[in-house]
Parts: sequence; C-alpha cells; structure tokens
Amino acid sequence: MPYLGESAALGAAVCWAMTAIAYSKAGRDLGSEAVNGSRLLHAVFFLSSHMLISGVGPWPWEMDSYPLFMLSLSGLIGLALGDAALFHSYLIIGPRLGMLMMSLWPAVAAVLGFFVLGEKLSTGSIIGMTLTMGSVTWVALERRRKDECEPVEEVVSSCPSPDDKEALSEDGTSSRMRLFGFVCALVGVLGQAIGIVVAKVAMLGSAELGLKPVDPLAATLTRMLVATIAIWAVILLRGKGGPICRGLLFGGRLKIMIFGSFVGPFIGVWLSLVAGLKTELGIAGTLMATSPIWVIPLSIIFEKETVSIRAWVGAVVAFVGVSLLFVS
Repeated sequence: MPYLGESAALGAAVCWAMTAIAYSKAGRDLGSEAVNGSRLLHAVFFLSSHMLISGVGPWPWEMDSYPLFMLSLSGLIGLALGDAALFHSYLIIGPRLGMLMMSLWPAVAAVLGFFVLGEKLSTGSIIGMTLTMGSVTWVALERRRKDECEPVEEVVSSCPSPDDKEALSEDGTSSRMRLFGFVCALVGVLGQAIGIVVAKVAMLGSAELGLKPVDPLAATLTRMLVATIAIWAVILLRGKGGPICRGLLFGGRLKIMIFGSFVGPFIGVWLSLVAGLKTELGIAGTLMATSPIWVIPLSIIFEKETVSIRAWVGAVVAFVGVSLLFVS
C-alpha cells in the first residue's frame, strides 16, 4: 500500500493528541505514576483481546528469542523509562514545553536510523522535516495561559517552601525543579528514539540469521507487556499499588483513562510501529511529532478553546512540511 508508513505515522499523531487531552485531565487528579501504570494495563488488555479475537492468540508464541529480547528492551527503554520520565516532565514544566522537547526525538531517530540501519533521507524529506519540526516548535513555544500553569499537587509538594532562598517561577516550581523537568523530558526523547530503533531492528528480522519478521501488533503487545511488568513492579515496591487502584476506581477518571489508553497506547503505539517499519525513522518520527498541531482542532471541539493566529499559521506550515514528506 503506497504511503502506508506515512499514513500510519499521522494516525499515531492524531491518537496521541487525543490521548494528551485525556491524560492531562486524569493526570492532574491521579498523578503521573497512576496514569502511566493504568494506561499500560489497559493497553495490554486491548492488545491481547484483539489478538485473541483475530485468531492469533493472546501471545505471539512463535517469536524467536532474539526479537523477543530486543522488543523487551525496546519496551523497557521507550515505554517504561522514557514515557515515565516524559509524563513526569509534563507535570513539572507543563505539556507545551514537554511536547517542545519531544519534537527533538525525530532528529535523534533519524541519526540513529542512519548509523544503525543505513537509512538515508532525500533533500525534499529533509526540507519537509525541517518545516514540520520548526512549526511544531513554534506552536509549542506559544505563551501558555495562566490556567495551564497551575502546579500539580505532587509537584508542589516537592518544591521549596516560600522561606527557601531559591525563587519560585510563575507556575510555582523552582528553577531546580524545572531543570529536573527538562532532564526528564530529555530522557523521554532518548527513550522514544532508541525504543523505536530497537523495535524496528527486531521487526525486520534477518534472513541470514534465520529470524522471521515480526508483525507490528505482536511487537506492540510484547513491548507493552514488558513495560507494564516493569512499571507495576516499581509501583508495588514503593507501596503505591493500593492508593493508585483506589484513585482509578473511585476518582471519577476511569472512563477517560480507558478512552485515552485505547486511542494512545493501543491504537497509537501500534500505528507508530507500523510507521517505523514501513518508512524511514526520521520521516515517521517527524510525522508522529505533529501531535501538538492536531491538538489545535481537538481543543476547539472538546475544550471549546480559542486558538491563536500563531497556532493556525504553525498548523499551515506543518501541513506544507507533511505534504513534502509524502511526495519526496
């Protein structure tokens, strides 16, 4: 199918934009750890159910040991460590700055794809990537409204008291805490890029080594299951399993968490692996990084927000960049 990888990447971006809106609502009530843990559980359930209904079975037993190990490593790096760090950065520096940092990961993935897989990009693709990433950055840098800067309880509790010498910024966090938020976002960038490169290596297989290619759906389930075990092991060791479960069941956010998990970790991550497998990682990553642009129409529809001219201009430029990626 022509442009399957590019189309899947755009689909993943739309799914992640919807997930960002859903998780931003749930995260402020439940915290990043609860959101991260529950979304993975839901995703494993959706993926296993889909594979069972489709006749494949709940687990890809025929997978060779090497791709199984690589996909497990990808899940730990990208979905457990990377996403956990990214979600925590959202709570400290906010979703806009967090998304701005995440706009760097396609460039990192493109460099890794060149050195690891020998992928090369045409001049048109590089121009398209530059336009798209530049427009996403421009939109993400737009000044946040005051109500988007209200600190989250779990972040405020770890901030200095008013008596401390270190001054607090407008959103109630110290410069040290904000630096930690940017470090968390950088870990998320590296985790996302390394995770998808490792996953693509596993999915491609190797005729020389007698390794069969891995279906993106089976690869997604493997990554999700390993990440779920890792995240919940940390949650239980920290003694937060009970409070998180009570918050999910009785906190009034269960429905929105299930919706976010369906469109994001289930559909979105699945599409991201299809995109990474069917096109160059730099192109796939750039298209998937357009989530902040897709948030604009979704915010108008679901949040009744007024969108600035700057955001619309950024969206138009991003559309031009995306078009170049399709025709190059």
